[in-house]
Amino acid sequence: IAGPMSATNESFNFTLDGPGARRDVWYRYTAVVAGIVTFQLNGSTSDAVLSIHSGCPGTAANELAGQKTTSGNQAQIVQPVTAGTTYLVRVAGPKDAVNESFTLTVSGPNTRKDVWVAYMPGAGGLTSMTLQGSSLGTILSAHSASPGTVANSLAGGLTTLVNQASMTFTATAGDTYFIRLAVPFGGTDQFNLRLAGP
Repeated sequence: IAGPMSATNESFNFTLDGPGARRDVWYRYTAVVAGIVTFQLNGSTSDAVLSIHSGCPGTAANELAGQKTTSGNQAQIVQPVTAGTTYLVRVAGPKDAVNESFTLTVSGPNTRKDVWVAYMPGAGGLTSMTLQGSSLGTILSAHSASPGTVANSLAGGLTTLVNQASMTFTATAGDTYFIRLAVPFGGTDQFNLRLAGP
């Protein structure tokens, strides 16, 4: 997923504008492999809309699927995807609402489950982090902000057949760094994180 928030399991807030208007947020999802992907809203209020489109801006003509949160059910779409195809995911708040806060969860054959750890060093200097016991394809990365993006990435590593994921970056005392540990596509993992630094 690429968009104003990173991947999977991130919450965000927005304010809707004007009577009858909906402010929306868009994500871009590119399928690495073919399969079935589930897009799920959690914590959204009644009348929030989740839809999948082949183009932007969204229209009835390019809508592939759509669901609305009701009083009893959160909006959910189960979408077949084709490898290499990009899908545009729209989340729109209820009409005339003042604020809306919810979580968008994506699960499927080419999504990664991740864990985030906040790290605040007491002293500045070179910091090294290494995974132990992780599976092939597990990612370790450090960011200056959360959610993590390419722009705020400081360092990263990938577990290969030969080496565990590791990274080194220069930390500043008192600053907070956000460490992401992401398991292989569609899988689970168990590992330890080893820290060496100031």
